[in-house]
Amino acid sequence: MVGTLHPNFKKLIKKFIESQHHNYGDDYMLYIEDMIKYFDDIDKTDIFSGVFNYIIEVEGENPLEYIDTQELGRRFYSDDIIKILRDSGWMEKHFTLNSYINHITEGGREISVFGDIKWEGDTPYLILDRWDEFQELFHSEDKDLVERVLGEDYAELYSIDRVDFMDEVWSELDEKSLQHIKDYIKDNGFIGSELDYDEDPNGGGLREDMLEDNDLLGEIINDEDMFDELKSELSNFYRWAYEGAAEDELFKSLKDEIESLLGSEGEWDMVKSKKEGGSDKHILKFDVSKIFMDILERYVGCEGSLPEDDYGYFLEVLGKTLYCEEDLLQAPDMRYFYPDYTKVSEHLNYNVLANL
Repeated sequence: MVGTLHPNFKKLIKKFIESQHHNYGDDYMLYIEDMIKYFDDIDKTDIFSGVFNYIIEVEGENPLEYIDTQELGRRFYSDDIIKILRDSGWMEKHFTLNSYINHITEGGREISVFGDIKWEGDTPYLILDRWDEFQELFHSEDKDLVERVLGEDYAELYSIDRVDFMDEVWSELDEKSLQHIKDYIKDNGFIGSELDYDEDPNGGGLREDMLEDNDLLGEIINDEDMFDELKSELSNFYRWAYEGAAEDELFKSLKDEIESLLGSEGEWDMVKSKKEGGSDKHILKFDVSKIFMDILERYVGCEGSLPEDDYGYFLEVLGKTLYCEEDLLQAPDMRYFYPDYTKVSEHLNYNVLANL
């Protein structure tokens, strides 16, 4: 016995169908239309639920083979459709994990209901090629940002024109970077070069002892024309550092949002090529067993139709469900987002040591 209908109501439905079976056969919409006329004190959703339950319990069949969700959609809103499917016992009997596990085609090939779901036993895994495919789950105004941050190319989040060399660059350099710059100056023949602003009346240009005073060295690089190229390069390192720190922080924030929704952390896996000499393929893999059936049921409740009838990919179903429930993911507002300056400093010092 399935569903939530009262036994006496089930008996009423059964008796009516059996009394008219010689006229209507298995055209169950005819039974329903008659019942709506005869039982005007019974809600239409209950009549549909009763007939669905009869098909399930007495005939042992799936009622959607006779009355599909399109027919239901012509008569009811989605909340009534999900009520019919629940009350009749259809959800309990036919809307199960097993009904979504790989199907065998007539040719004997095993296929998944959704093209981006791979089954390992009774565990569904969402399979994607790249992180930026998750833009589908975000508000439309966030999709461009999500694609840039989660994509494989440089995000280019900011356009930093002016850099305060002393406050933003020089003050953030650690001892290793400072020493690397001093070695660069020595190695590139700057010692002894004439200074535009030489406080020594006797001249003599840039002396090696001047490199020991970090504040003085920063001012010299900032002011002297001969260091314009070095100053420009260090300023660019800061721009890259700011972008890199922001991108890392945003990537982690978006990744955490996605993994929290899916109920598992993503992991990279490799699919071996079946062709001789073919290239292996890297994929992103997520265990979605915690949300799989819940999302599908919520989709039915939202749309009043079966997700596999509307979409070929689970990610599409998930995005549509979040949209319907007005619960799409949100990216940080870039108008108020600033990266952690300790991370900017880390990126800056790395850039100096790796690229100067």
